[in-house]
Amino acid sequence: MNVEKQVAKLIARIAENLPSMGRADRQRWIDDPVGLQEFLRGLIPHESDLLKFVESVAVEGADDRFVVDDRALEEADAYAESSFDRLFRGKVEEGIPRAELNVHELKKASVDGPILKELGDKNEICLFHFLKCLKGRRGWHFAYIRGYGGKLCVVGANRYDVDGCWRVEALSVGSPGGWFTCSRVVSGK
Repeated sequence: MNVEKQVAKLIARIAENLPSMGRADRQRWIDDPVGLQEFLRGLIPHESDLLKFVESVAVEGADDRFVVDDRALEEADAYAESSFDRLFRGKVEEGIPRAELNVHELKKASVDGPILKELGDKNEICLFHFLKCLKGRRGWHFAYIRGYGGKLCVVGANRYDVDGCWRVEALSVGSPGGWFTCSRVVSGK
């Protein structure tokens, strides 16, 4: 398909899916092409030298409170390392709404600081959503999650093929070491 046809199809698809808007709103977008361009740019997942967008994932919310205990870990098919137990065991999360999460893959090894900066204000998620997001996945995944006392932690999970469960660990953000190429970070959308 040539470029002109593709652009015409894209414009038609956008027009079909626009929410209803009043005359004043339509005119505002006509009068502010730079604002429109910035708005549209925000709809395209950002890709950088560090992170490659993989997918967006919808995860359910929790009707009741979520307690990080043996039952919750068993439901997530996860084995908790002592570092995870120390920072999250017994933690309670309440009022958890349904959420859209983004999954990015690291293009190169990195420590937490540059990753957090790249993710911006959507860098944190709750533990409930992270554990739900792991279902059906393999490999290294990590997310930035608040532990006890509101301390920001990084929770990493790796699924072993041998026993089929997730090994989940947690560290303070800024711990030495870091994340290797192809690790996947889960964040808010």
